[in-house]
This record gives sequence, C-alpha cells and structure tokens, in this order.
Amino acid sequence: MKRARQPTIGNQSHAGYDRLAPMYRTLESILFANRLQEARVALIEALPTIESALFFGDGDGRLLNVFATRFPNCLITSVDQSRRMLDLQQKRFPDHTVTGRQTLIQANALDYHPPPGQFDLLVCSFFLDCFSESELARAIPQWLSALRPDGLLYFVDFRIPESGWRRLRGRCLSWLMHRFFRHSTGLKNRGLPDFESLFASHDLDIVADADTRCASDTGTRCAIDSMCVCRIYRMVKNETGLRP
Repeated sequence: MKRARQPTIGNQSHAGYDRLAPMYRTLESILFANRLQEARVALIEALPTIESALFFGDGDGRLLNVFATRFPNCLITSVDQSRRMLDLQQKRFPDHTVTGRQTLIQANALDYHPPPGQFDLLVCSFFLDCFSESELARAIPQWLSALRPDGLLYFVDFRIPESGWRRLRGRCLSWLMHRFFRHSTGLKNRGLPDFESLFASHDLDIVADADTRCASDTGTRCAIDSMCVCRIYRMVKNETGLRP
C-alpha cells in the first residue's frame, strides 16, 4: 500500500472531515439507512474489466471495498483530503486484493493534477456535490484528463426529485446536509450543482443508468433512493480514436 501527500490542503475542510470520519457511517445511516450504499454499488456489476481506477473523495471506503472485491487485480489510486478517511479506506481493502496495487493520496482534489490518460475509470461518489458549479467547471476537465480514450466515469450523487413528496423531502434533506457540512467542514457550496449541464459540455455518453429503473411517483419500489443517481459515462472518441 503506497501512501502519498500533497501539501495544499484546506485546513478547516480536512480537519472537519477528520473529525467526522469515525461517525460518518452512523450519520449517514440516521438519514438514509443503507440507501446511499445501495446507490454507490448499483452499477458495479455493469462495469467491464477495469485495470486502473482513480477514486476521488470516497470517504470511509465502503465503495472502494466493494470495487476492490470485484476487481482484485485493479491498480487503484484514491485521493482524499482527510487523513483519517484514508486510514479507514486502507483498513477496508479486502485481504484478497493484490498488495502494492493501491495508492492513497492525501490532497485537495481541486489542487490535484492526475497523470493524463492513465486510468480506465474515474469514480466520483457523493463527491461532486461538495463543490460549486464554478469550481467544477474548472476541475472536471482536469479530472477527466486522467482517463484513457474511451475511459469511463462512475458517477453517484444526490439529486432533487422532480415532483411530489419526494421533491419536498429532497429539498429539505439537501438543505439540512449542506448546512451541516458548512458548519462542520467549511463547505462553501449551498446547494446541488447542475450536474446535467456540467456533463453536457464534455464528451460523455451515458452507457448505464440505475435511475432509469426508478418510477418516482407511481408507487413502484425504486432500485435506488429517489434522491440519488448512479450512472456510468463513457468518454466519446472521434474518428481518430482520441477525444477532440
């Protein structure tokens, strides 16, 4: 297991996540039971063979654990600004994963420049909602540059349902969570970014969508929570096989 550090880390933010790390799963369970984890892993089985993956902000490592079990030979790099979260991630790697193929990097993702074209998969799970749209507009191209041509983005995050009581619930919980994290970690973002518009400006096609199995107001049981979305995007190649 390799450990690496980046010097530029926001003190208030990473200290806040360090404090939250031991209770992170409990806090999540109070509001959502196990539904966020169900959203995280909803499309893991839909992924093709992955040889190298870059994770951003995976917190206490529950998605990493499932992913490493599914792909024990994968070369995994995980970036998180919280040292205590990285410690939890390290403990969660299953015993059968190949030792030495995991690298944990303590860094603020906005300051982290991944090696270009090195990864088959970029994983952002309940991570992009921590940033403003202006921050994401600058950072997403930087993060996507880490993907090889035809690489995949595994995206999981919150959304506000379109109508009904689920929309009211979504708005209330989103307000509560953003207020809590502003107080605990200095989070500047006050609401969910418009992910659809942000992704539309990049060369990404949806290849799998757990959300399509949900019927928001028909009484049909949702495959994942109505406040969540899980998708796999593929980088679009032009006729040369490279992104424009």
